[in-house]
Amino acid sequence: MLTRQQEAFAVNLADGMSQAEAYRRAYPRSQSWKDTAVWSQASRLAMHSEVVARVVALRNELEAIQLWRRCDSVRALVGVVRHNDARHSDIIAAVKELNLMHGYNEPVKNEHSGAIDFAVAPVISPEDWMRAHGVEA
Repeated sequence: MLTRQQEAFAVNLADGMSQAEAYRRAYPRSQSWKDTAVWSQASRLAMHSEVVARVVALRNELEAIQLWRRCDSVRALVGVVRHNDARHSDIIAAVKELNLMHGYNEPVKNEHSGAIDFAVAPVISPEDWMRAHGVEA
């Protein structure tokens, strides 16, 4: 049987939070802890067999009630890209959305010695992403 805080942690994980964020929300006193302490405790709790089982059950429940999943979005956007009659602006918009969905537009922090250094996010085609994540077109 899970405690109230363990249940909150499991719910937070199932909702997509990182382990550290889920732990901090479930255990408010951890807000003042060092990151390494939170990471350690969150990792330990995430491996607890009852927590794992609860997260799996919650994710299954969420998937069962979702009308539209992330993979559905990917399939739809890839369909726009592949459509022979699609306008260029539609294709560009679909690729931009795919990149946004997968975090390719996120800024990348680089340490440098004072020289200007521009980071380029990795680029992956929608087809490669779908293959890598087991999504069928």
